[in-house]
Amino acid sequence: MPNTGIIHLDAEGICRDPAVVEAYVNDPLVYTGKITARLGAEMLKTCQHVTESAINIRLPIMIVQGGSDKLVDPGGAQLLYDSVSSEDKTIKIYERLYHEVINEPEHRQVLDDIKAWLESHL
Repeated sequence: MPNTGIIHLDAEGICRDPAVVEAYVNDPLVYTGKITARLGAEMLKTCQHVTESAINIRLPIMIVQGGSDKLVDPGGAQLLYDSVSSEDKTIKIYERLYHEVINEPEHRQVLDDIKAWLESHL
């Protein structure tokens, strides 16, 4: 029963900014139905593959994550960080932010942090 809907994601979990959530909900390209069993299985399989393959990442990497993310486990970012082999790796967890960190009210700080990291690697 791969097409059976099993999980509905709450759009309120993408961002703390109500305008961003409203735009997301009203976007005709956003799927609003339940995640199907097949999609859920494929997502789990992909997460496992990423975790197993992360050791092969040796290039510089910056990981940003909302610490109050309601759509994914924020611990996954730390797991990725711990798994990559790069000696040049940075992780920034923004404790109060949700899933779309660059759409949060504090997006300027997030973008400044990303910009600083990129400039330090030029």
